[in-house]
Amino acid sequence: MLICDLNGLPGSGKTTLTNNVVKVLKNENIVVATREDLFNDLYSDNKFLKNIIALLNINQLRVNILIIKIAIKNKLTLDSMKWTRGLILLLYLIYKAKINSCYHILILDEGIVQYLTSIAHDKNMYRSNNYDLIFNWLNSTFSEDIIVNCNLGFTENIRRLVERRCGSKRFDFNTIWNIEEILEIKDKNLKFCRAGLSKIHTIELDMNKPLNYNTINLANFLRTITNK
Repeated sequence: MLICDLNGLPGSGKTTLTNNVVKVLKNENIVVATREDLFNDLYSDNKFLKNIIALLNINQLRVNILIIKIAIKNKLTLDSMKWTRGLILLLYLIYKAKINSCYHILILDEGIVQYLTSIAHDKNMYRSNNYDLIFNWLNSTFSEDIIVNCNLGFTENIRRLVERRCGSKRFDFNTIWNIEEILEIKDKNLKFCRAGLSKIHTIELDMNKPLNYNTINLANFLRTITNK
């Protein structure tokens, strides 16, 4: 099972691209799923128990402890706790999907990189032993998978967020200035994580290009990988 982990700034078009690629591949009878499908298939019942199992899963216990350490160092907030629990659960559900070969391809519009940067949220991520160990574990665990960097400039990013009226609603921003400030931090954190996960095969997408162009390119790449 191939994991395709998309990351990018809020509003860069990750979910729209994911849905389009999934539609193309499903038409070719490829068993492809999204993050939403993953949670619907493997997290629809016994949620409390599954969170406990994810936390104590021996295959990821070491990295779980490191993730929690990072969250504590960033000063625990309700948001950071939510993303910490979310990342631990996501890793567990991916593990379950892989060992059971649930899909040919799992495309995550909000995946590992996105969850990891969301724990820090509006704080800069800096190199530390904890991060180095997390990156080493992720590089090893997902060495045969794919990271997709969805790149979009600040100006266009802000325009899309404002157009969708998602500034204050999604990110608790009140002004354009606040949006710029948060996006700069998020961009730095994304680059930090991308550099740390450099051993995983990476695709760079220009999200300024037409949606259909990026859809075809990513679908073609994933099709080629699964046919090998």
